[in-house]
Amino acid sequence: MVRNDRNVYTNEHGFSLLEMIVTLVVFTVVLSTLFSLFLVLFTKPSPMVTDEDVNLFMFQLQLAIRSVDEYEVDRDGERLVLSVLDDGSVKTETFVLHNKRMVRQVGGLGYDIYLEGVSSVRFEQVNGGVVVQIQTVDNNSYTKRINTLIGGKKSET
Repeated sequence: MVRNDRNVYTNEHGFSLLEMIVTLVVFTVVLSTLFSLFLVLFTKPSPMVTDEDVNLFMFQLQLAIRSVDEYEVDRDGERLVLSVLDDGSVKTETFVLHNKRMVRQVGGLGYDIYLEGVSSVRFEQVNGGVVVQIQTVDNNSYTKRINTLIGGKKSET
């Protein structure tokens, strides 16, 4: 122990209570920040499909079907192929399920994601249109009949 000028003995070999409290508060703040950062970076939210998402996809699909010259559904009902005749060449767009996503492939190259969180899809060609059935990963089912415009030449397969 060391005696200072005021006749008070002090212990210079330890930490004061105030230093310990400040250290504990700083440690707690750092630890809670790291934990929050870990949760944000390493947890993946489940893909929830809303009714609005499905309705938007159906609307976009309806616009695509109504703007083509021909369409066909493959025999398994898993693929919808839209064809546009342009100056003697045929340009195709294909709607298909890929990695739990409804995607559109243009000319068989790459894809645009239209709807995520889809577990299965079924296309059925009916007189004057296409029936689309979608099952989402959260077990919701959606069915819609998309009619084509009158007068368009559509393939019958």
